[in-house]
Amino acid sequence: MSYNKTYQNNPNLWGNKPNNLLLMFENDFIPNSNVLDLGCGQGRDALYLAKKGFNVLAIDSSNIAIKQLLEKSEQEQLTNLTVECVDASNFSLQSNKYQIINLHNLLQFIGKDNSLKLINNIKDKLSPDGFVIIKAFTTNDPESLKNNPKTHTFFEPNELKKLFDGFKIKHYIEHTIKDIGHTNKPEPHYHGIVELVAQKTTYFSINDYLKFLNQTVNVKIERPLGSFHPKHNFKYPVNYGFVPNTKAPDNEEIDAYILGVDKPLEEFTGICVAIIHRTNDNDNKLIVVPNNQVDISDQEIKDNTHFQEQYFESVIIREKLNV
Repeated sequence: MSYNKTYQNNPNLWGNKPNNLLLMFENDFIPNSNVLDLGCGQGRDALYLAKKGFNVLAIDSSNIAIKQLLEKSEQEQLTNLTVECVDASNFSLQSNKYQIINLHNLLQFIGKDNSLKLINNIKDKLSPDGFVIIKAFTTNDPESLKNNPKTHTFFEPNELKKLFDGFKIKHYIEHTIKDIGHTNKPEPHYHGIVELVAQKTTYFSINDYLKFLNQTVNVKIERPLGSFHPKHNFKYPVNYGFVPNTKAPDNEEIDAYILGVDKPLEEFTGICVAIIHRTNDNDNKLIVVPNNQVDISDQEIKDNTHFQEQYFESVIIREKLNV
């Protein structure tokens, strides 16, 4: 189904307010993380998240909608919003790149086989602890009686929930709503709706790191300042070690950077002020500093850890999240 003509005649078809599921769960999202908005339309969700500091890739098959969104993005000078004219069912999803994948009113316009294929791809490629957000149609929708599964998707009762078995279901509801009408169908009508917000859980969650925030941490130094990596031969400009009696996803202890100390150490006790959350790897790092340097800035953390973190995509977490 092409919305080109509709978007051309209605530059603000769905308004500016983002979808309700984003508003409900935005405080659970890792700040400044990567978002994929599939079937973004004219971009109300993408614009909202980009203004909030998230790095957003918004895609839609309508070149008119993408052009309109690009113009809005340029007007707002949103350098963290990228747009592409791509059919969502053919989009090549990168593994562990996105922490939030948004599919708001998309799947009903894709054939059932393609919808199931896309969902399986998202489940596989979504980052650990990432969120998938879906709003779609159910078989309670009157239009489902005319359903062609080659071109549209209507989910059976509880079908979508079962598809995300193994995920943490944060929100799930099936209901019927009355639509007062819109450009494509001006008369009042009803829709069967399913809403889902699910989080990809892993054996080792970000929660296993969050518990160290603002706590006193003892670190055993494995790579003292000035030493060299035994394999890659780069020099450590800071002390780097591990927290004894802990376990990270690689089955080793949790690693930590010691910042604010300018001499080689064997052991250090300080305050964990931040976590470097690698979004394309599961080996996160603690940032530990002396008690009198807890106000270290994010930029100072980035500068001091760049020697190693430059090879990964990451965000810095300073506060505990609602996960």
